[in-house]
Amino acid sequence: MTNQVQEDISDTFHLASNNPIATKRFYAGQRANYSARVAALYQEQFSDPLEAETAVKLPKANQDLDKTLAASIIDRRSSRDFSDTPMNLEEVATIAFLACGVQGGNEKNDAHRNVPNSGGLGSVELSLIVQNVTGVTPGIYAYDSVRHWLIPRSYGVYRQWVLRDLFYQSELSACATAFCLAVNMRRLKSKYGIRGYRLGLLDAGHVSQNINLVAGALGLAVCPSAGYIDSELNRALKIDGLATAAVMSVLVGKMNHNPVRTVE
Repeated sequence: MTNQVQEDISDTFHLASNNPIATKRFYAGQRANYSARVAALYQEQFSDPLEAETAVKLPKANQDLDKTLAASIIDRRSSRDFSDTPMNLEEVATIAFLACGVQGGNEKNDAHRNVPNSGGLGSVELSLIVQNVTGVTPGIYAYDSVRHWLIPRSYGVYRQWVLRDLFYQSELSACATAFCLAVNMRRLKSKYGIRGYRLGLLDAGHVSQNINLVAGALGLAVCPSAGYIDSELNRALKIDGLATAAVMSVLVGKMNHNPVRTVE
């Protein structure tokens, strides 16, 4: 019965978020995409961080990866077999920047994000649970995609919390870094209405794919997972779970070359 109710709710949402043909014929509605209100939503992603003095300035991303895109796609595997070897800061910087970093300035005609994002709103907010990265204090950090910084949210060794309270699969707690994808649903729904929720999930998928391919090209073990406790992750990221909500995590670490198992 519960499953049936859940299926009915998802069906209701899907139908409610359909675009009716009337919206295509409503010219004033289309013009709203270029309104001052929407321009203000776009500019939000470029706000100055309050914690700039404590930010970790990341090194330049490695943009000369030896592996081709085709080879990265063909060789892609999800692996939960993480070693105890720490990641280095360049690897973290490369993944974060190529996943959703911004090139250029902070104006619409200059800025270019390294991933498709609905309406150019930069809806995906990337955070990292850093557990084993050389030169970085363990803790939870927000990635400032405009300035290529890590902004600390809290310091601490969270491995036991990750193991006990966060992920369903215990082996995920051995990752060096958990890349956590949250979506600013408020921003999307302010422009697109209920359909913004659909777009937010798609935006997160684009970022997740980039993380998977880049981490694979770097020779790292990587495993996407939605098997976490939402309230725990939202609380840790200091978001409310509605206006901004965690929707995906991607676990990354050095490869264990004597793997126990590899999963698809």
